[in-house]
Amino acid sequence: TTTRAATVLQLLTYARMLERLQGVPGEYVHVVAPGVAPDPFARTSLRVEDYDAVTGRATRRFEAFAGAAVAGEARTVPEPVDHCAVCGWWASCRARWRDQDHLSLVANLGGARRAELERHGVDTRRALAERRHGIGFKPEYGRTEAYLSAAHQAEVQVRSEDAAALQVDRLPLTADEGLARLPRRSEADVYVDLEGTPFFAGGGLEYLWGWSIGDGPVTHLWAFDRASERRAFERFIDTVGEHLARHPDAHVVHFGPYEVSAFKRLMGRHATREEELDALLRREAFVDLLPVVRQGFRVGVEAYSLKDLERLHGYVRDEDLRTLGPLKREVEHATVLGTPDAARDVARDAVARYNADDVLSTVALHSWLEAEREAQGVAPKALPDTEGEPNETLSEARQRVQDLVEALMADVPEDPAEHDDDTRAKVLLAHLLDFERREAKVAFWELYAHRDMTPEQLEESSKGIVGLRYLDTLPPQGRQRTPRVRYAFPPQDLDVRSNDAFRAWVDGTLRSFAFDLDLDARTLVLTQGRGAEAARVEEGFFWNFVDAPTITEARLDVARDVVERGLEAPGRYRAARDLLLARVGRTASGFDASQLDGEGPLAAAERLAFALDGGVLPVQGPPGAGKSYTAARTILALVAAGQRVAVTALSHKAIGNLLEKVVEAAEESGVAVRVGQQVGKDREPAAGVKVFPKAADVKAALDGGAVEVVGGTAWA
Repeated sequence: TTTRAATVLQLLTYARMLERLQGVPGEYVHVVAPGVAPDPFARTSLRVEDYDAVTGRATRRFEAFAGAAVAGEARTVPEPVDHCAVCGWWASCRARWRDQDHLSLVANLGGARRAELERHGVDTRRALAERRHGIGFKPEYGRTEAYLSAAHQAEVQVRSEDAAALQVDRLPLTADEGLARLPRRSEADVYVDLEGTPFFAGGGLEYLWGWSIGDGPVTHLWAFDRASERRAFERFIDTVGEHLARHPDAHVVHFGPYEVSAFKRLMGRHATREEELDALLRREAFVDLLPVVRQGFRVGVEAYSLKDLERLHGYVRDEDLRTLGPLKREVEHATVLGTPDAARDVARDAVARYNADDVLSTVALHSWLEAEREAQGVAPKALPDTEGEPNETLSEARQRVQDLVEALMADVPEDPAEHDDDTRAKVLLAHLLDFERREAKVAFWELYAHRDMTPEQLEESSKGIVGLRYLDTLPPQGRQRTPRVRYAFPPQDLDVRSNDAFRAWVDGTLRSFAFDLDLDARTLVLTQGRGAEAARVEEGFFWNFVDAPTITEARLDVARDVVERGLEAPGRYRAARDLLLARVGRTASGFDASQLDGEGPLAAAERLAFALDGGVLPVQGPPGAGKSYTAARTILALVAAGQRVAVTALSHKAIGNLLEKVVEAAEESGVAVRVGQQVGKDREPAAGVKVFPKAADVKAALDGGAVEVVGGTAWA
């Protein structure tokens, strides 16, 4: 789980208020959120000093704004936020936006672009509409084309309002966009809509599934817990797979990205129907109507929601949306609290009718778009040249995993409440077996999605970057012979990882580039290799994938051993078994990881480390509690007793930090210790740590007695 930024800011503000009252700040604030067994109220502790700079900046901004408001110098128009969906003052704000012709009334215009427009004096919808053929300034944020699109949208809305009739502008036809995204409509197309709540413990719940074949009756499945959610997901994917096998020209049609994102999320959550969903994605079975509308038309509505777009095709809903809200909340509250029967039948029936309306409204929109496609003479999107089947190697690997999963899950009760420690350990291991493959699917789905994005979609993605402007060409760096090209880019939200690569289309080919990103200066330096030196890139995205077949095979070895010898077998993999069983401190006389009376943490850790019999000893605590201090000195005690020690973690940095502590502790205590780390040549080693580029180098050093302590990630 993750803690919302607003929650952190709120708690840190409270902490600073307490400091004014008591004279000293609290060291930590804590978030206690409802979770799932065995820890239904897990606590997340946040160190005040770690977030103090952000809190101080936010406080200063707010105080400056409040001061300006008191002085009459601040514009205090309410801004649309996520909370508007549940706020009792929403109608009042909405009325104010209308009175002021606020820019938030322009469909598809985000807050960052609104702020940019206001900085240039464009602060009403009609003022923006007047910029339809020229925005009149060079934006610091985003592309000029995006502002021209927003101006066109505003102009169509104003025109619709003045004419008291919906106005629709067809956009110029573009290859692979808009109506060109539509395959030929089939009477056997499947239409689907999900109802979900994000507040169900453990990551939300898709509690109602609705689908139809064409405009036929809507099938409904309710899911009020994890087990029934899994069954609903499996039934839907199985039903669609069997249906499309009988009707190869059919597709699964939906509105917006929610449904497909939910399917991918559920595949990972429940570790089921991976191949079936992957096959549907490979054959491009899912058709999203929202980008078809947004790329093909400018419609005089304030939001491109399914309900607003019903003015296009005239669908009339069966359920009154004015009375639905409280009934829908009743169902969701009961579901989140684990008491679904507390929701009245009238509430569930209303939600089901609302869902059915969404499904049938999607059918009507699809019919309207298909008629437009034919009227404009747009060729239907061709079916991909694949039936969605994985290659033979993938099928063989999948079968090996599936055989082990079935062996581990044999006789496991479906209800988690009936699981004992052994059963929970086997279920966890079974879900872990295909972890890397499931993660790889998600990574490649992200790649394929970004590969096909328009510049507007890339700008909305935290992995995409647009508006790149050539600055200059830099000389090669170090031993490289390839020149580097530097670009500037406008402000945009980015989530870039150190191991990402930059990808962009060059002469019709998706190329990958090493890069250096400076977010403060807003520059991007690309090492444009052979054949791309002279290219000028305007947009692209950041993405990377690291395959891990050896790690997967190692985990499969553990699973085979558990299937053959059970969870209690001695010898090899005992630490892994104990970890799965949540058993700690295995010693010759039983399990014991406690401190003795009067014994300090370091003395306890050293004593228990020597007493361990192939098991697991956790040393835990918040930042600054002394975990690294204890670990480093325990390692030295083991080395002094003739042991060899391996250090591992998820990142090279975390491993290097502990190895550095070991070297420091050795210097303080006068203990001779030789330390090595398996890490790439391009990384700076910690002082006193020898770097081994390859895992084979680590093995050779150990075999030759050259080191006593080594560090490396799972690849080592």
